Amino acid sequence: MLIGESNFANDKFTIDELLRRSWSFRNTKEFTKFFDFIARFHHYSRYNSMLVYIQNRAVTFFGGVSFWKKKFERTIKEDAQPYIILAPRGPVMLVYDIFDTEGKESPEEFLKNGLGSKPFEVKGKIDASIFNKATDEAKKWGIAISYKPLSYFNAGYITSIFSGKLEICL
Repeated sequence: MLIGESNFANDKFTIDELLRRSWSFRNTKEFTKFFDFIARFHHYSRYNSMLVYIQNRAVTFFGGVSFWKKKFERTIKEDAQPYIILAPRGPVMLVYDIFDTEGKESPEEFLKNGLGSKPFEVKGKIDASIFNKATDEAKKWGIAISYKPLSYFNAGYITSIFSGKLEICL
């Protein structure tokens, strides 16, 4: 077979394997871990985040070569493990976990220091009475408001998965 030719039997096996792996997320605990993972990555589509998760659930923070270079001045290690996602206006592209990159800081320091920024930093002030009116209005509509300490990658969420009712967690 020539480079670039497709072997339908192998392609079908690969797609079948991807679908088989996706079925493992049906139980509640794994499903929650899966959504927590996907919620961390706003710079890629939910579907592409799912593809990375299926390939390696331990990925910490991922991006393509230009993402790492342009946003964070990081390069990809020579022996890096690539993950395949769908590319905009193209078939596929490769992305890499932070631990497969090099830069001024180690991956651990980079994550600890906030990916070179504070992704959920809020500047400015909101009047407490306006905030209270907004949360009171949400409650009138049956929307639960909760406050929880969350992971570095999660500033909050809106869901109905856990309680069956619309919930906003801050």
